[in-house]
Amino acid sequence: MPDSYEVRIPIRTESISLPEFNVNGLKVRETPRSRSEDRRASDKRFEFIANFQAEQDERDEKTKEMHERAQRLSHIISFLTGHGVVAETPLKTYRPDSRVRITETSGATVIPSDWENFFVDLYEVLEESDEIDTEILRALRWFTRGLASEHPTDRFLAFWLALEIQVKAQEKSADEIDPNVEDPVEQAMEAMRNGIESDYVKSRVNQFIAEAIRDETIPEAIAREIRETLGENHSIVNNELEGKIRSFQSDRSDLVHDGDPIDEVKSKASTLESYNRLLLKRKLDPVFVEEYGSDMFPDATEVPRATALQIILADNPDGLTKAELRKEAFAATRDFQQTARIVELLGPHHDLENLGIVEDSVYKLDRDGPVFVCPVCGDEFEVVFALIRHLTDADAVETDEGMDYHSGEHGEWRADQELAENKREWREVDSWVTKRREKLRADDKE
Repeated sequence: MPDSYEVRIPIRTESISLPEFNVNGLKVRETPRSRSEDRRASDKRFEFIANFQAEQDERDEKTKEMHERAQRLSHIISFLTGHGVVAETPLKTYRPDSRVRITETSGATVIPSDWENFFVDLYEVLEESDEIDTEILRALRWFTRGLASEHPTDRFLAFWLALEIQVKAQEKSADEIDPNVEDPVEQAMEAMRNGIESDYVKSRVNQFIAEAIRDETIPEAIAREIRETLGENHSIVNNELEGKIRSFQSDRSDLVHDGDPIDEVKSKASTLESYNRLLLKRKLDPVFVEEYGSDMFPDATEVPRATALQIILADNPDGLTKAELRKEAFAATRDFQQTARIVELLGPHHDLENLGIVEDSVYKLDRDGPVFVCPVCGDEFEVVFALIRHLTDADAVETDEGMDYHSGEHGEWRADQELAENKREWREVDSWVTKRREKLRADDKE
């Protein structure tokens, strides 16, 4: 008959305080301080207590399995909070009735206790999901390691590896060469075979061939992955993107192979962190389901916090409590820090009246504020961003190749405004509405 066991798994955190909660045999708790031991700097303040049943000869394997669960849970907590939370090597497995001596250290930033529901719900979906690729889980592990690293160079290396894991360089074949290039390539190769005396000409021919038929490089693959995942309209997608990533690869190579320090490594590590976070947000979509699933914003980082608060309340006309708002904000942003900043706008040091928000028993959008009218269908919206979202998404249909946002009357309107490409065009629509804001107000409607 299997025996009951417990194993303590210390948690290394980046100066945060975690709530206590249980999920799937794991309990997150603050480490009680032992009365018989002095506190040491190396002591951990939090730990997982893993409970399981196993035959004696299966105990070690079961301990390993529980450690893997703890690591996945720590990845989810790290991703949500933006702080490194690492499940370290399990301590000695013991029977629950054994006496265990444990210690503690002090913490800092406190994670609200009601966040335990987020951790539990998303962890359980991650455990059960068969839509998350192994590469994404590996990238999430290195992303967590980067968050938990104190030295910026270690963070840079971890974030670079997390990014590289997520891409696969594409191979080129003769069939993929542009027809306008293929004949000159064949001619150049024939000339090389016949022999060219000039080293300069040989060099130019080699360069020409390499550019025409070489396989995709890692920086090219990363830039392509970012473009395809985030869309051409995203703020980080620009003509300098590939060059910047290429410079990061060069920094990494110079450090690893020659020991050269990386200039401005803290800033570069932060940039790589943001690339990873944006990609992982999209690739972890199967985890964010039901009440946590939302396409409310094109990307939370591009939407001002005040606007985010307004659009959330506009979508909930009956109003929201602060706790309900936190859940809605997280569903929209999928970012703990951004969610916290949105909720902070409800604090006493902010002027809710100027944001068009009133508070009774819950927070609501003031119905006496301006109303904006859709130029296509005449629907009315209390927030400019809601109109922008409507103009961008209305009449969208799902196709075999993904969502087509340029169908129906609204699609025709976007085409007339020269916005009709196969993407959502948030910025262009935003610019169009902003320039005509006063004309679109219901009060000014003819």
